[in-house]
Amino acid sequence: FETNANVPSSLTGDAAFTIAFWLYVPTQTVVLGAKGVLGWGNSAFARTAAGFYWNGVVTNGLSFEFAGGNAAYPATYTFVRDKWVHVCVTKRPGVIKDTLTWYYDGVSVPLSSGSSSSTPNISAGKLAVGQWTTGDNNRAVQFLDQLAIYDRELTSSEVRYLAQGT
Repeated sequence: FETNANVPSSLTGDAAFTIAFWLYVPTQTVVLGAKGVLGWGNSAFARTAAGFYWNGVVTNGLSFEFAGGNAAYPATYTFVRDKWVHVCVTKRPGVIKDTLTWYYDGVSVPLSSGSSSSTPNISAGKLAVGQWTTGDNNRAVQFLDQLAIYDRELTSSEVRYLAQGT
């Protein structure tokens, strides 16, 4: 994908997908509050946009959000700075907290009990890299590499393979 490339229609509605990438965040970067990483869809309507966002709910917490405040975020993980970290989210159709799996460096991380119990209905849109959706100017200084988006839920073995780079 290129920045602002159209997201395939297979990633709309309540579709299965996987997003994986390497992320580096320098120490001096302020990430508390609303800072986007990447996403797509229509952020003006509930559950119709999807993407990674720095969330003030958890200190240094990266969340995966669907518009309308429908987030899923790790229960106990604090993001490590000044180190490349492999981030991956898999999603299958259904309620967010029951169908989204979060991985750091190939290891599944439990979701917070406060993760959303809504079902998304993601709209088509352009992929926004370095922000949450196109037009969102709340960005953090961060580096992404090897972004991959799949129109299916990868298995845990496949996620480990991506994180190990083997």
